[in-house]
Amino acid sequence: MVAIGLYPNIASHLNHSCDPNTFVIYQGRVQITVAARNILPGEEICHIYFGHFGDTKKEKRQEYLLEKYHFNCNCDACENNYPKNSEKCLENTKSFVSTPKENLIKPQSLEELENLDMEDEKLKQIVETALSKNMVPLALEATKRRIQLISEHLKQPNILYVLGRCSMINYMWYIQGNKSNQFKPKTLPCYF
Repeated sequence: MVAIGLYPNIASHLNHSCDPNTFVIYQGRVQITVAARNILPGEEICHIYFGHFGDTKKEKRQEYLLEKYHFNCNCDACENNYPKNSEKCLENTKSFVSTPKENLIKPQSLEELENLDMEDEKLKQIVETALSKNMVPLALEATKRRIQLISEHLKQPNILYVLGRCSMINYMWYIQGNKSNQFKPKTLPCYF
């Protein structure tokens, strides 16, 4: 078996990446593809077939993709040897201010980076408050704004992208996945 599902209407528009810019959720037999971060004009739309760079070693990803999907992955994460795990990615940065200059999309002053951290912290507080009141759609909107901020200022790999992606996936599954028979409501944590 090569794939679990076949979605011919969208399959020709997506490629694999170990650092994808989309994720999917399901509502019964319907697959919904969601952007996990900014996708620039002309940028390839990528989904993950197996193994995110943050949780699966490159060698394991490469071996599995070759065995199951019959191709050698040459995505940015593999070609640029992104950190082997999320702990290594976490060492790169935890905030805008602590981000090494070479990991910024454009040069920023210390004051500008501090302002970005303050804006991000305000959005994080909105997420935490919304989640404490089980207002997941509001948490999702604030998370999207956080990811927008990250996408505009930080290069990959960065732990904030990884955590933002995890948050989006969980919030979307909570909101959209609850339309399936298997949904069991729970209180969601703030992931980043």
